[in-house]
Amino acid sequence: MVYENPPLAELIVDFRWVPMSLTGTVVHFPIISAGPEIEKLYSAFGEKVAEMGFLRSERLAPQGMPVPTGAPLYRYFGNDSNPMIIQTGPGVLSVHAIPPYRSWDAVRPVVAQALHNLVITRPATAESHVFNRIVLRYINVFTPYYMSGRTSSAFMSEVLGLKLTLPVALQKETDVSEPGQAQVALLGKTAAGQDYSINCGQKLDASEEVLLDIGIGENGEFPWQSDTAMAVLETAHTSIRNVFTGMTASISDLMKPVSV
Repeated sequence: MVYENPPLAELIVDFRWVPMSLTGTVVHFPIISAGPEIEKLYSAFGEKVAEMGFLRSERLAPQGMPVPTGAPLYRYFGNDSNPMIIQTGPGVLSVHAIPPYRSWDAVRPVVAQALHNLVITRPATAESHVFNRIVLRYINVFTPYYMSGRTSSAFMSEVLGLKLTLPVALQKETDVSEPGQAQVALLGKTAAGQDYSINCGQKLDASEEVLLDIGIGENGEFPWQSDTAMAVLETAHTSIRNVFTGMTASISDLMKPVSV
């Protein structure tokens, strides 16, 4: 389903692996040093993503400073017609789609190409690398436009189906004149065997906006071939689409579905 007016704030595709040194040994420390040889690899990757239209970049840590494993070191920006961001660092590659978001069909080829560029610019010692985690996340923010006068708790219960009931003992101790803030965190397995994480609640920086963060992915050992990694994402995307369209069915008209 594609919407003209989606509540999506950010889509994140996240790949993780255990980084290795240029000599082929696994890096067990929480931080690594990005020396000249490592910088050459990031430079080669940057040249490849520039060919994709990601011409502007920034380094997220000063030269010579140790970098935590799993933390992005470089960020690459798309243009106005392609509002996306690619980030990479020791043990991490992520692709971010931000508004105006079009569809997964528009994001998919960018992810696949970024993966391909990662593979062809890696050092020879990293040929045995595998991804140990692949995750797809959709972060949605429902503003008052979608909530139609409901409180955050009512919206979560009546629209999203996340029904919350306080224990009787807590109800007796609750000041009903003070609106509470509902936060829900769910972890589980999808029917396809992937891990899901759903976090939903009132945004802490806004009086009445509800954040819905749906993440689905897998832990394991996944070769660095694009088709293998993309298959994990396609399965995750199907589950997220089914969950989201089901949870928001009653406000589908506000999101303005369009035919594709």
